[in-house]
Amino acid sequence: ITLWGTKENLDEWIARSFARSSEGNSSIDLAVTERWRVEALRPRLDAEVTEETIPLEAGLTETIAPNKGCYPGQEVIERTLSIGSPARRLVKLEGEGTPPAPGESLRAASPDTGEAGPEIGKVTTTLGLTPERFIALGIIRKSHAKEGTPLRTASGQACVIRGVSPFSA
Repeated sequence: ITLWGTKENLDEWIARSFARSSEGNSSIDLAVTERWRVEALRPRLDAEVTEETIPLEAGLTETIAPNKGCYPGQEVIERTLSIGSPARRLVKLEGEGTPPAPGESLRAASPDTGEAGPEIGKVTTTLGLTPERFIALGIIRKSHAKEGTPLRTASGQACVIRGVSPFSA
């Protein structure tokens, strides 16, 4: 499913739409749909889709109608398409330990030592799967957006890229 809206409106809609019935039938809660979203590498408004991102970075190329005519942000989109790809990409991360906080910086990790290098992006969404394991989404520089790339969070947690948002012009 694809849902668009602010987090507060979506939380309310999901609670209302998937509430348990008086017979006690099971329902789908926000935690389940959020995990599906992260596993599917799909962005959410106010998390991955913000004033600082463009749809191409968040893997939303299919949402842009190329024959629409003029629209807000068209110059940025067209410039990015003419260059070939966006400068940043949405990635899915897996790591061990406590989930990093949204907004925490992501750094390139040395393949030899595992030490953190320069900042290359930020965590946008995190989910703790178990006390020892998390998944997350982040937006990072395209030069580092390759599956299997090791990263470190600003707080030192190791994580690995397990998916990169699609991009096709």
